[in-house]
Amino acid sequence: MDLLKRLDSRLRPRERSPLRLGYRSLYVLPTELGWLWLGGVALLLLVGVQTQANGPMLLAFLMLGLWLLALHLTHFNLHGLEVSCGAPRWGFADEPVPYPLTLRCPALCEGLRLQWLDGGGEPLAVETLGPGEQDRKSTRLNSS
Repeated sequence: MDLLKRLDSRLRPRERSPLRLGYRSLYVLPTELGWLWLGGVALLLLVGVQTQANGPMLLAFLMLGLWLLALHLTHFNLHGLEVSCGAPRWGFADEPVPYPLTLRCPALCEGLRLQWLDGGGEPLAVETLGPGEQDRKSTRLNSS
């Protein structure tokens, strides 16, 4: 029995402080739709330069401003979010194992969504932290 206790203490992950997203640990990158949006901006700029018209140029700069604003607002919304992990229980392959995660947002976070995908792109688990909520715990993931 003493051997099992020692083995259990060595195999369990050590408790760490929660991961807090900040300026040096949070990078917001555009999605496919964001890259498509930038492609539309580049196309409008090209059309505006070639036709020497102000309308497409104005629209391109407004679209670029909206894109940059969305990046900054996303960073502001996620800044300060804390993600911590509890100790998972033991389990066997192809058996659902509860994997306790805690999301905590000390400031106002507007509708966060945490999603895990399997190898084929199908969602394994989806958790949301709605507007005004500050804590959300536990997610069940498949251990295989």
